[in-house]
Amino acid sequence: QSSMHIDSGNTHFMLHLLSGRKEWRFYSARDLINLYMSPVDSRFHYDVFRPDNEKFPLARYAEQFMGIQEPGETIFIPAANPHAVRNLEDIHGISMNYVDASNVK
Repeated sequence: QSSMHIDSGNTHFMLHLLSGRKEWRFYSARDLINLYMSPVDSRFHYDVFRPDNEKFPLARYAEQFMGIQEPGETIFIPAANPHAVRNLEDIHGISMNYVDASNVK
């Protein structure tokens, strides 16, 4: 399981799953203000798998997207979008982070 984070270097991310299943939780970059990002790195204090809306009350205003990734599927996470993932089974996959014209500053 990964904690919620943004991939480094303002990179896009994609993963093609060969075997196993993964559960993804992600948000739009527009919701950064509601998700309690750490001031020292690209991780978040808010735990999407064990939400505590009393401790992190702004999180209830963020729109969460969730999906289960099955073998043969590819997921794309745009640069700067907070996301977390956990394996529901042992997995094999091919992943990459990349930069293109849309995320070069």
